[in-house]
Parts: sequence; C-alpha cells; structure tokens
Amino acid sequence: MLCDMLNSNLIRGLRPKLSPSDLAALKSFLDFNKKHSLAISEALRNVLLEHPKFGQILKLQSQEDQVKENQISLQLQEEAIEKGNWDPYTEHLIEQGSTYAQMGLAFNDWFTVIAKYRELMQLFIGKEMNNNFDKVARLWDGTNKLIDYAMSVISEAYFLEKNKLIAEEQQKKDEAILQLNELNNTLEKRVQERTANLKAANDELESFSYSVSHDLRTPLRAIDGFSKVLVKNFDGQLNDTQAYYLGVIVESVGKMSRLIDDLLSFSKMGRIKKSELKFSLEELIQEGFKELMQSINPERVEISVNPLPDICADRGMIKHVVNNLLSNAVKFSSTREKTKIEIGSLSDTDNHIFYVRDNGVGFDMQYAHKLFGIFQRLHAEDEFEGTGVGLAIVKRIIQRHGGEVWAESEIERGTTMYFSIPK
Repeated sequence: MLCDMLNSNLIRGLRPKLSPSDLAALKSFLDFNKKHSLAISEALRNVLLEHPKFGQILKLQSQEDQVKENQISLQLQEEAIEKGNWDPYTEHLIEQGSTYAQMGLAFNDWFTVIAKYRELMQLFIGKEMNNNFDKVARLWDGTNKLIDYAMSVISEAYFLEKNKLIAEEQQKKDEAILQLNELNNTLEKRVQERTANLKAANDELESFSYSVSHDLRTPLRAIDGFSKVLVKNFDGQLNDTQAYYLGVIVESVGKMSRLIDDLLSFSKMGRIKKSELKFSLEELIQEGFKELMQSINPERVEISVNPLPDICADRGMIKHVVNNLLSNAVKFSSTREKTKIEIGSLSDTDNHIFYVRDNGVGFDMQYAHKLFGIFQRLHAEDEFEGTGVGLAIVKRIIQRHGGEVWAESEIERGTTMYFSIPK
C-alpha cells in the first residue's frame, strides 16, 4: 500500500520539460485543437464505434456526455499550456489510465485509439495548413509532445492500477485457498466423525440382526410349536371357535416369521458385497419363470419375453429383483381369467431400461410415491398377501447398482414396473 502511494505521488509530480520552442509548438496545437477538437472527437467516435471493445463502451456514453468530456479535456490542456498548471491535467490523465485498467482493457487497445487520432489529425491538418510546412511541422511537434506526455502518465497510472487489481485478486485467491484448506480440514474431521458414527450404527445393526435372527425367532418357534401340539393333541375336542383361534395364532406366527425374514433381507441388502459380472438377463428371467411355475398353474399364465441385452451387475442381487417383480406380476394378475406378462427392454445413452408389464388390477398413480417404501401396501392384505418389504428391497438393490426403479399403472388396466442398469 505504501508503495502504491509513493508511485501515485511520483506520477502526480510529473512535469514536461519545455523549451521556448516546445511551448510554441504546444500553443500551436492548442489553437488548432480549440478550433477542431469537437469535429475530430466526433469523427474518432464514429471510427471507434466499429471497434470490438471501445464500440461497446461508447454506445453507453451519450453524445452530450462526450461533448462535456471533450470540453473538460480542452480546458485542462489550456490551463497546462497557457498557465503552466499541469496538475489538473495530470490528475485527469491518471483517472483515465486507472479507468482503463478497471474496465479490463488491454493497454494495446489504447494505442489503437492514438493511432486513429493521429490519422484524423493528419487529415484535418492537411486541410487547415494548405502545405505550410513550417506550421505543419510546429503543429505536429506540439501534438506529439502532448501525446507523449499523456501516454506516459496514462501508462504509469494504468499499470499501477493493474498491479493493484492483480494483487487484490491474488489476495482473494489466497484467502479462498486458506478458507478451502480450513474447510477441507473441517470436512476431513467431520468425515472421520461420520465414519465412526456409521461404524457404530453398522455394529448396532449387526447386533439388531442377530437379535432378530435368534432372540425373536426362539419365542416364535415356541408359539408355533405349542400351537400345533394343541391342535394335534386336542383334535376333535376343540369347538369351532377354539380351533379358529389356534389357526389364527399359527397363521400369524407364519406371517411374523416371513416379515422377520424380509426385514433381515432388507437390512443385509445394503451391506452385502457386490460382485459385478456380465451375464444374460434373459437367461436369469427364464430361470425365475421356471421356479415360479412350480407354484402356479402354467395354463393360466401367458408369458412373452422380448430379446434382452446382457448386463454387468451382481447376478444374485438382480435375481432377487427379477423374482420379486415376476411374482408380483403373477400375484396382482391372479384375479384375471388369464395372466399376461411381458418382459422387454428400452435403452438411452447411459442405461439399459427393463420393464415387466402385467394385466393385473393396477393402482392409482397418485399413490405411486408409496410403492417402494418399507411396509407400504397399496392393496389390502386380505386381497393380496405380502409383507410390504419386497419392492423396498428391489429399490435398494437397483440404487446400489446406480440405477432407478419406477412404475406406471392404471386401475384395472395393469402395471408396468421399470428398472434401469447403467451400461
């Protein structure tokens, strides 16, 4: 900052060293400029309007403002040349140089302006002086001296301001880097904390899974076993109501057991290590259908499998997805005279998109956002059995592969389930 102040004061202390002949030349220039400055300025404006940089700047300046600026510059030149007071004119030039730097103009652009100005001066001098070589020489001498002085002040101010702006920009970058380093240090600490919290949560989940697998299953097995013993030992001795109650107990234990299995599958699916290999999805679907046909009447099911591309994924996980979507398609089409299922694929730039379409009961799309939530059911349990966990597991598997899963449906017009796998 002290260096900037010293440099600024040095610029303000500049004075042209003028001999009597120099002063005469400058006065010749001043007389000429008083007569033609407005016309030269207007001609220069018209030329520079075509310049890619100055044209945009000049369009923002009105004709009236340009005339005022020209008059101010002329008055300051007169004050300097006639009275020897160069300070106001120097301050004016310093402001110009600083402004050019702040506007982001390259200094070479200013030489374009000077070159155009000299060309116009030459044109006007030729018309005015009528080949009076002494007057022309003196006028050009004065013009060059004033331009040299103006350029020396403007260039000093320009580079001083430019260096200041560069220093400020570098300071901002340094501060940003410092803040980024502090943020990185904080972020690293937070990552370590969250990693520790995640490990603790996983440990708790492992403990929970163990409890579900062992501690909850033990009393369930006891309830199931003793209920079946009661049914067997008191066969024929129980009235209809008592037999019904025992049947409900056995059935509820079975539902609870299946729910525990599904919950365990859901929790494990986020922690099982993926092993991605290329395989035929078409073959995997055929396997799934063969397994499914063992539990249903194949004459009531019409299946259409279109050609499918191979994919790179964890085969075991995708098999779980396929089996779930196929069994859902069969289940929700079971009320139809004949179940119709179609499997096919689409493709975009980044993904293979697969679909499983059925002619089942469908659902209202306003509830589609609930479809993949855990324990969410869009049909009553007495209509279609299930725990409400299957599609949540499907979503977790597909998301672990970097894909998405969604559905399109219409009540009584069937459902199409989609899932994508990155290519």
